[in-house]
Amino acid sequence: MKTRKTVCIVGLSSAILLSGALPAAAEAIGQTLPASPSAPIMKMPAVSQDDASQQSAAVDAKVSKDDAVSIARKQFDLSGEYTVENVSFNSYFGNLGLKKPSWQLSFVKKNQDRYLESINVTLDANSGKILQYNRYNSDPTRRVVYPPQTDFQHAKQIASDYLQKTAPEEMKTARYNDMFESGFKTPLQGEVRYQIRYDRTVNGIPFPQQYVNVEVDGTGAIVGYQNYWDDSLEFPKADNVIGQEQAEKTIRSEADISLMYTLPYQRGKNDDLITAYQATLPTLDAVTGKPWNIQNGAPQVKKDRKPLADKPQAEKPSGDKALTKEQAIETVTAAFGLPEGAKLEDASYNEYNDPNNPSAGGTWNIRWNVGGDSTGKFMPSGDSIWAVVSAKTGEIRSYNRSFGGPVPLPVQAQEKNAESASAANAGLTEEQAKDRAVGAIRKLMPYYLHELALYSTNELPIMAVKMDNSSGYQFFFKRVIDGVEANYEGVNVTVNRNTGDIVSFDNSISQIAYPAAKPQTISLEKATELLLSQYRIELQYAVEYKNPDTPSAAIPVEKYNVMVAAGKIAPEPGTASLKLVYAPVSKLGAAQYDSMLDAVSGEWRNRNTGEITKMGQTEITDIQGHASERALRLMAEYGALDVRDGKINPEQTMTRGEMIKMLIIALNGGYFQPYYGAGRAASFSDVKKDSDYFAYVEAAVDRRLIDPSASGEFRPEEKMNREDLAQLYARALGYYQLAQVPNMFQLNASDSAQIQQPGIAAVVANLGIMPTISGEFQPKAAVTRAEAAASFYRYLQKRSELQDPWPRY
Repeated sequence: MKTRKTVCIVGLSSAILLSGALPAAAEAIGQTLPASPSAPIMKMPAVSQDDASQQSAAVDAKVSKDDAVSIARKQFDLSGEYTVENVSFNSYFGNLGLKKPSWQLSFVKKNQDRYLESINVTLDANSGKILQYNRYNSDPTRRVVYPPQTDFQHAKQIASDYLQKTAPEEMKTARYNDMFESGFKTPLQGEVRYQIRYDRTVNGIPFPQQYVNVEVDGTGAIVGYQNYWDDSLEFPKADNVIGQEQAEKTIRSEADISLMYTLPYQRGKNDDLITAYQATLPTLDAVTGKPWNIQNGAPQVKKDRKPLADKPQAEKPSGDKALTKEQAIETVTAAFGLPEGAKLEDASYNEYNDPNNPSAGGTWNIRWNVGGDSTGKFMPSGDSIWAVVSAKTGEIRSYNRSFGGPVPLPVQAQEKNAESASAANAGLTEEQAKDRAVGAIRKLMPYYLHELALYSTNELPIMAVKMDNSSGYQFFFKRVIDGVEANYEGVNVTVNRNTGDIVSFDNSISQIAYPAAKPQTISLEKATELLLSQYRIELQYAVEYKNPDTPSAAIPVEKYNVMVAAGKIAPEPGTASLKLVYAPVSKLGAAQYDSMLDAVSGEWRNRNTGEITKMGQTEITDIQGHASERALRLMAEYGALDVRDGKINPEQTMTRGEMIKMLIIALNGGYFQPYYGAGRAASFSDVKKDSDYFAYVEAAVDRRLIDPSASGEFRPEEKMNREDLAQLYARALGYYQLAQVPNMFQLNASDSAQIQQPGIAAVVANLGIMPTISGEFQPKAAVTRAEAAASFYRYLQKRSELQDPWPRY
């Protein structure tokens, strides 16, 4: 028999189950703690000694506040120069909200009023064990060197050695989680925090919702720690589960493989639409072998993509209207009605022009206030209604009614009124609420009935203190065009469970011109094979919980509301137990979710840019032992240099377009690609919007790395020469104008007379970024890929050395 533990479940999702979610803050303990990355510090209200002492006396903890502070100071060598800025006590700790009381301590180091360092420590209030630690250095005089002194492999060893001393019991059964390493890219700057995580296992079966995590910075210092581990849980035995082969077969057969249209947000034009295959893989109950939803424990079913109608029931509204404020108000009133006492508080007009934005064009934003509550359950408080109406089409883009935090009446009054209120209004069934939602769609959007399919129905949690007002059913109508989903588009409708009113209506349908018929694609069988090849199926422990404030609990919701209102029971946080599941786990960690499968070509594409990409690490066969191997691999990691058939061709000439792309990727930190919407005009006639270099070239223009030429051409496929490359580096370093000063910089090169801007050449040569070759600068010589990568690597080093640390403060 399974033992249930009472816990508070907050935001539990399938992302946590599938090999574990990214820690909210990777935190680790360090013995020697030199400079670490800076972070903004929010000044917290200080806790006086008297207040803290009173708090310590009032809480249920074996470790007092003073003892907790003493433990933290000793553990982390926090001498008198570190002051306690904040102390708090919490009855819950951990990603499962287990009842583990804890002290949260905040220490700061200041120079006068300037924050130099911040240290946050969480301790078990019963045992004094360190549960969490985080350290941030914001000293403005601190310098960070490039490349980092510690790489990922060294950081792993540092973290492992530390955990063997700090958490020896946990490490006996812990399993290394390669989620971060599999998607790791070599940093492009010295400030880096490596996350090293070990998941809990029980009898060899992983439980990734509990783990220990260490964070190591580029100097090799441990600057963060998390210990999400609780020994009070009881785990069922794995003696009656289905076999691995059967689980894999079931997940394959139950996988929901579908088509979707997606517009990479860093491209942003209708002709960049990509038709992609997507997969929703089920998690299986390992005992029954049936699909299981980790969110609510309900059976997981494939989506029904059948639209509400075979054809539109009305013409789409024209986009040439110009609604007045009064007309916009009347549109909302006619659609939803207004409760008695609703008072217009605001009506403002806004205009935003973007053809791909659902709210493009002019909109009226309207707000009403509804004072008081006539049901007798609450004292007057006031609700609010917000609505957004398109001034061009007359469509309602959103409608939301918020019940404004009613103040409960005294318990005696609630007890008197609750029974009669519940008996008078037993509430809608889910089927009745669905009819209301579908009716709203038919009324407000008849011209989209052939493209809207009902995807989900679920009852929203019922907060006992708000009683009936906050209880509702939510329905999502996804936009589907000839069997292909329009990514992120649809309509959300929420129906009040007791009144049947529509309390929210959110329309995210855009003006993107989708094809009327789906294109020719690779077969479903091939797509399934490619998508599932990126996962492994793993037996895991997962949390199964029931929330007593939903109808699926043992207590009917009406009776539960009445009992809470009468003060006979207190709202429980929830109940949870552990169960065994078979879960799909990404082989590439978080990096996998950056890619999508092109349904037409069968190639993998970057989800953000639409560019063709490779899944996993690409093996490069032609640079091993090369003098510039490290720099070439760095550029290949970030896609700045293409790898074809396993070759990077280091001696091939670098083009101007490739060099600009490389530099912009680096300046953006490697994880952010430039994006320009449809309104951006091309700066060069030969780098138009359909060019792979368009966004990079435009970003270079905006950063003043290049200037629009008199000829109007950039020549992206032309060879990059040394003088042009030198100019890029000088501009990127911020020395371009300074280098124009006559005789400011001298270049010792025999061919100085052939250089158009000798000051710029002198800057990059004397810094060692582009040294002379046999006494010559060779300004017109073509640059190979290897030479470009090597000079770029030296640029990163010099940028770190030359960067003034003060602006960071």
